[in-house]
Amino acid sequence: MPAPASITYSAAALVAASNALLSAIDAGTGPGQIKIWTEADVQLSAFSLTEPAGTVDGAGALTLTASSADDAEQTDIAAWAAVYPGSSATPLITMPVIEGEAPVSGYLVLSTLNLVAGEPVTIVSAVIG
Repeated sequence: MPAPASITYSAAALVAASNALLSAIDAGTGPGQIKIWTEADVQLSAFSLTEPAGTVDGAGALTLTASSADDAEQTDIAAWAAVYPGSSATPLITMPVIEGEAPVSGYLVLSTLNLVAGEPVTIVSAVIG
């Protein structure tokens, strides 16, 4: 086997890690949440997650699932998102937000980054791993 250029993990290790993260998200009081923020750390939107908060596939990717739609609280450009367990104020993970039409691992994908107060926010995907 040639020397690896970067760290690699077995599928079993990734599945175990993603299941541990899923358990941590679900361990809070109430459902987990995804909150969307601007570059200046202004909260634009908050989504409750389903319980369990998502699913882990055989390759170890965790796909989070919002339980309902949400409207933007402010008009601004989405820059990053955080995943919180239940009612906790401390995020378990943060991730960049991008605009798109298909899932991209490691990103919260929205239908648009330009959010308008009172208008629906559409999550295309939230895949970790």
